[in-house]
Amino acid sequence: MKQRIYGIDLLKVMACIGVVSLHTVNGSLGMVNRIVTLVCSLSIPLFFMCSGYVAFLKENISYKYVAKKIIKILAVCFFWEMIHAIVYFLYYHEMRNFIESFFMDFLQKGLFFHFWFFGALIILYLLLPILRKMEQKTPRVYIGLLAFLGGVCICIDEISIAAGQQMSLSVIQTFRLWQWLFYYMLGGFIVTHSGKISVWFCKYRDMYVVMALFVLVAWQWIVGTHCFGGIMVEGFYGSLPVIMATLCAFLYLYQAKLNDAMIPAIKMATSCIMGVYIVHPFILAAMVHFIPAFGTNGILNLIYCMITVFVSSIIVWMIGRIPVVSELIKI
Repeated sequence: MKQRIYGIDLLKVMACIGVVSLHTVNGSLGMVNRIVTLVCSLSIPLFFMCSGYVAFLKENISYKYVAKKIIKILAVCFFWEMIHAIVYFLYYHEMRNFIESFFMDFLQKGLFFHFWFFGALIILYLLLPILRKMEQKTPRVYIGLLAFLGGVCICIDEISIAAGQQMSLSVIQTFRLWQWLFYYMLGGFIVTHSGKISVWFCKYRDMYVVMALFVLVAWQWIVGTHCFGGIMVEGFYGSLPVIMATLCAFLYLYQAKLNDAMIPAIKMATSCIMGVYIVHPFILAAMVHFIPAFGTNGILNLIYCMITVFVSSIIVWMIGRIPVVSELIKI
């Protein structure tokens, strides 16, 4: 059995906090808020990259394994929709069509709009056995496909700049597979080539990370403002600065030597990741409803983000202590 890689867990925790930040922090409320949102643009790419890395650690991946993963995702998403429908009926005495919403969730159009991530993950799981076999049997083909997808990401970004419109935004996030497949495969690539990459990266790792984050922020700020008339971070996921910053952040932390005292906290936080991702939109909506100032003041807006992470984590931790119910936060 392979030893658990706590650096990957830490990356997932940070990515989860980043996703919550993207949904809470308003980049128009000051320079700090804007920089936070731009740095957090790494969050979704990191999630897919970590997922690919963990998946490719398995030597053999069968469709039986894939089926179990997909069924688990579908079951969890369905039960959250059903629970919401029951609560809605008890409060409003109206029955909402949660079956339709369940299917639309994966297309970013249902009540749980953020479940688009699970829709994209299901597609990647279906491709996983083929990708794993390709990486093992024909590594050059795998690397060629990886390079091709990276080229597609960068080309779309360059065309968008020339057209003055972020082209990727015209496709719902579930089906932006040229991006998600690239990051997923990049995580898998590192599994096999981590030794060579570490030798290249480690010597100047601090400098690489600082430079990558600086370019990431500057690129999105300047290009977003002057080419697109505003900053929409999800339209930059395929840009070269985001790709390089994501890679640097991943390489910096995935093999990090963590203090033993940090391990229990990382374990606990890791167990809450999926739950926080699932419930946080409802927490943030409730808070901004009762305290509208969270959405109008820069400092309060940052506090709003931290409170959302904290409250979501507490609720998920409590759910995790309940037998059977705890399965609702595990995917």
